[in-house]
Amino acid sequence: MRQRGMSVEDQRFRRALTNLRVKSCTEDDRALFRSRIIAQGSVRGLACDWSKYEDVSIITARNSHRDAINEVGSRLFALRRGERLHAFRSVDRWSSAERNEESVRQDQRETVNSFDPVRRSDEIHPDIQAILWDIPPCMTDHHAGTLRLCKGMPVILKNNEATEICATNGAEGVVYDWKAHLEPSGEEVLDVLFVRLTDPPKTVQIEGLPANVVPVVRTKNRVKCVLPTGVRYVYIDREQVMVLPNFAMSDFASQGRTRKYNPCHLRYCRTSQSLYTCLSRCSSLDGTIIVGGFDENKMVGGLPRALKREFLDFEILDDIVKREYEGTLPEGIPRTYRSEAIRVFLSKMGESYMPPYAHPALDWPTYKANPRDDVATPWRIVSKRRVKKPKKRKRTGESSADDGENGENRARKRPRFAPRVTCRDAAGGHSRLSGFIWDSENWSCAYDSLLTVLWNIYEDDRDGFVANMAGLTVAMDTLIACFNNVNREMSNLEGQRDAFRNVMAEMDGLRFPRSGACLIAVSDIVDELLRRQDGYGYRASTCMSCGRVEGGMRDHGRTLSSGLLYVHSHAENGRSSRSGLGTFSSAVKETVAGEINGTCRHCGGSRRATLVVERVPSIICVELYPASGGLGTQLDRSFSVEVNGLTRYWTLRGLIYWGGNHFTCRYLDRNGMVWYHDGVSCGRDCKPERLADEMNLLEANRRGLSHLIYYSSQ
Repeated sequence: MRQRGMSVEDQRFRRALTNLRVKSCTEDDRALFRSRIIAQGSVRGLACDWSKYEDVSIITARNSHRDAINEVGSRLFALRRGERLHAFRSVDRWSSAERNEESVRQDQRETVNSFDPVRRSDEIHPDIQAILWDIPPCMTDHHAGTLRLCKGMPVILKNNEATEICATNGAEGVVYDWKAHLEPSGEEVLDVLFVRLTDPPKTVQIEGLPANVVPVVRTKNRVKCVLPTGVRYVYIDREQVMVLPNFAMSDFASQGRTRKYNPCHLRYCRTSQSLYTCLSRCSSLDGTIIVGGFDENKMVGGLPRALKREFLDFEILDDIVKREYEGTLPEGIPRTYRSEAIRVFLSKMGESYMPPYAHPALDWPTYKANPRDDVATPWRIVSKRRVKKPKKRKRTGESSADDGENGENRARKRPRFAPRVTCRDAAGGHSRLSGFIWDSENWSCAYDSLLTVLWNIYEDDRDGFVANMAGLTVAMDTLIACFNNVNREMSNLEGQRDAFRNVMAEMDGLRFPRSGACLIAVSDIVDELLRRQDGYGYRASTCMSCGRVEGGMRDHGRTLSSGLLYVHSHAENGRSSRSGLGTFSSAVKETVAGEINGTCRHCGGSRRATLVVERVPSIICVELYPASGGLGTQLDRSFSVEVNGLTRYWTLRGLIYWGGNHFTCRYLDRNGMVWYHDGVSCGRDCKPERLADEMNLLEANRRGLSHLIYYSSQ
């Protein structure tokens, strides 16, 4: 293990990591890990020299979080050093998707999911190029479209440049210098980046360069870019230097490292192995810091049976190697296959044998009582050549003797593209969507309209919805629990709605009366669901030239505290009064992120709005005022905002209408199909209408549009 300290705390740390490796942490172990948590605005009494953690890379579970931390860290690093942050763009051209000759099924998936635009040349239009540059590296196979660098910035190599000079994938270093040129478009493009390696295995000396400084040249690779709007992607040929800023790294990339200071972000670690990887990188407990807490349930409960067997196999093989080194290994242990070596070794060691370092939680008695029964399969060379299939027999009017009396045994030809049912039912070629039946005794239309939209978003993206919304508010956690309790037949859909109504009434009986013909405001329900106690973050303004950021958490006028926003329906015929942009999404974007246009007071350059958030608001609900006042422009279906330095997209998924003391709604699925629901007239089913681009969404059955619900699944 990397932990060599002899203090009492370091011994507890080693024991806790040993237990975490097999997912069997005790309460004392979990308390030790909790003692290293720092929360926002508080260090909980940790005595640390915080300056030593200033530019140390944070280990996090998700590549998307890595990219967000790197973006913010790059700007702060340049601001502290007083350096200009250079934006080096990649050189991109269109590339067609390659056909998969080995798998027809995989080739079909590529054809369906990839987007290969019809074109006369492989040059990319400037507007599309700007979008491709903004896609984060986690969605472009870690090939950055834009590298924002300055001298002295920590970086990590993402390619094996030259193993003989220690320039390998995962090597850490700092920017020493670069050579670049200007494209005709005015964008800077890197030719060579000089990186000073940090603690390389050996001293590297290249003629003409200082010690441990290595050149990293721009290389060309075929890159799959996942589009921000969904699961589809495009292929491009991208030329870029294969490095990334190193203010954060994934748990996968951290493997094999020993770090003196080890800040970790563990909230989204998927398994106990991920937690173990992150926490075990540090050589001492004092150097370990946990940012924002972790899920203790992933530390207890034990490993799956198959993984226990795998770990015990490793312990036995480790003992075999050790005994061979010491000269105490019994004769006749085969060296061909692992299973055979373990079986023979155990038979020679006798009944009393037990691996010397096997953890009790691995359950050695059960392993021994169920010996391996797998048979070693000889190695063989697999040829890539396709095996010729026998020619199909021509059909005749009579069945052969092999086909049975009526030819029942004859193989039936499958349809070329067999339809696959993906939802509970189908109607008119579309999957049936469900809504809530109106409660005529205790009026429920406000809940029915809002929850119908949220329920169908949840059904369409269960894992993403829960991951993005869980822990946001008490009301949201209650709603997720109610959605999880809906049975397969959805016969208890209204029962779970009423359970949610009961909780809301207990929270605030005046705003959410439970019984009678009482009207409830949709905005009040949304605000209770989406208003985070500590807020999401704050609106900031970033200079496009010098990279300076203005705005902060102390500026209460720029704080984003709720996912409920208000937009005037007739502000300059749908134009934002400040931005002057003529689309409704521009008004929404300006409400979310603040004033779009402006001038930097330091350098005079143009500024752009951005959000700096601790948690991204995945659902944004916009209320139009005055209510039922219509809209002065055609409604567009998405908008984007720069969040923590990365572009994030929200798509319109729901519309709520008000009129005649009654709420109704429309839901937009991923394909742009519109579904109408009125709990009175439609009952349980949503009514399919047309594609969103083919109809007027500003009113529904003489009711005016009052709320728009945007969702981001990133």
